[in-house]
Amino acid sequence: MLGEQLGVVKDNFILVAIYISFVNSLLEEFFFRGFIYLGLLGKTKRFNAYFISAGIFAVYHLAIIKGWFSPLIFVLSMIGLFVGGLIFDKLNEKNGNILSSWLVHMMANLAINTIGLMMFGIL
Repeated sequence: MLGEQLGVVKDNFILVAIYISFVNSLLEEFFFRGFIYLGLLGKTKRFNAYFISAGIFAVYHLAIIKGWFSPLIFVLSMIGLFVGGLIFDKLNEKNGNILSSWLVHMMANLAINTIGLMMFGIL
């Protein structure tokens, strides 16, 4: 799908992986945890801030992973993204900033992109 729809191929995958791991993860953390979660934390109940931030984070990824998996794996992926969002929220609540969740998010993306590097035969 990445190759067909976005033009991601072996020759540009390393640059794409670097962007996804470092830049895109920072943008996601700034928006979902910094803007939404930390913004809602003082304005609504803590549960609502967690649920909204993690829920929107999971839904955001729908467009990316839609059609990749069987329905069961897709549902499990969405649950995993939601739980990941909750974990990121907890890290930010504990530290009062997005740095810790960004580092964890970056490492998760690096792990996923390593699989891509192996699939393209780069590693």
